[in-house]
Amino acid sequence: MTISLPRVTPAATLDDRSWFGQHPDRLFRARSSGGVWVIRRQTQDGTAVLLRTFISAIARVPATEIEIAALWYRGGFPDWPPERWRKSARKALRKSRRP
Repeated sequence: MTISLPRVTPAATLDDRSWFGQHPDRLFRARSSGGVWVIRRQTQDGTAVLLRTFISAIARVPATEIEIAALWYRGGFPDWPPERWRKSARKALRKSRRP
């Protein structure tokens, strides 16, 4: 089975980068574009890296960061059970809040 994902445009890349620059306290973002792109900002060696996953079938774009984080794990690890998505999301957000 071949899966066709939409392309990440340069404009979308700049928009995500700008959005995270305006929301430095946020780790996750969801935006609608023929489905939902879920973006996670992760720092590696002092450099911010944006990790994206795409969810094609979803009823609504989540509003809270914990819902967005769980959706990111759902897209990245579709074989995991829902509770593991939620647990990983809580852990990622808790870890980011540490001093």
